Amino acid sequence: MLALTAESEARITGFLSGVYLLTDDERGRYRGPGHPAGRSAIGFGGTREKVDTLVRDLKEARRRGHEIGTHYNGHFCAGDNPGAGAWSRAMWDDELTQFFRFVRAAADQGLDLGAVRGGRTPCLEGKWAQAYPAMRAHGLTYDTSRPADGIVWPTDHDGIREYWMPSVRVPALRQQVLLMDYNLWLALNGGREQPQRAKEFSDVVLGAYRAAYRAAFDGNRARPCSATTSTAGRGAGSRTPSSGSSPRSACGPRRCAPPTRT
Repeated sequence: MLALTAESEARITGFLSGVYLLTDDERGRYRGPGHPAGRSAIGFGGTREKVDTLVRDLKEARRRGHEIGTHYNGHFCAGDNPGAGAWSRAMWDDELTQFFRFVRAAADQGLDLGAVRGGRTPCLEGKWAQAYPAMRAHGLTYDTSRPADGIVWPTDHDGIREYWMPSVRVPALRQQVLLMDYNLWLALNGGREQPQRAKEFSDVVLGAYRAAYRAAFDGNRARPCSATTSTAGRGAGSRTPSSGSSPRSACGPRRCAPPTRT
């Protein structure tokens, strides 16, 4: 991804789950809101070697001018109660306090994320009257978690600027889909592993990103032109190649924002 964004002179915003800065042996340092210590819906960082590699990658991303925001920590969603959609302000405060604690601890390895100004909530969930005050209290100025009907301009809510998650009509699917590669994968085949269809899936995702760009360019000119890809290794790599190529093929150098990554 770093190489692809360099080709387009683009910058990305990556959202970091704080638990990935903890080794599996350090899992007890995290207690998700309403959950026992040492539990996370997305696991932890693995071995010390894997966490060290992540820290090196984050440092390189920062050196190249990319932004790192928060994806909070344990990724607790509906069905894994209490999920983020049910959290109180105190629970959001606790989750963010722990995120920043993990980031500060990684400073011993030379990690400096700069000012963490925004983020994306687990599964795009949250009661915003509870979440926004906690975000403000921790120095956040924007959020990117709320789905929109189409492509819209950012709006301000309770001191937080909301960069809405766009949805777009995908030509190959003949339906409107949230512009996130995971959601596109679900629309394509229900989220099944089919590596033999990687080229097909990649073409559909790229077509969706191009459609989003054209919808914004020919419509309300909403900016930033935003799309999302996940670093999780699902879908046999069939989703992320298009995400990486979209700044280059759809936008060109310095013309629109490339994908965010979670």
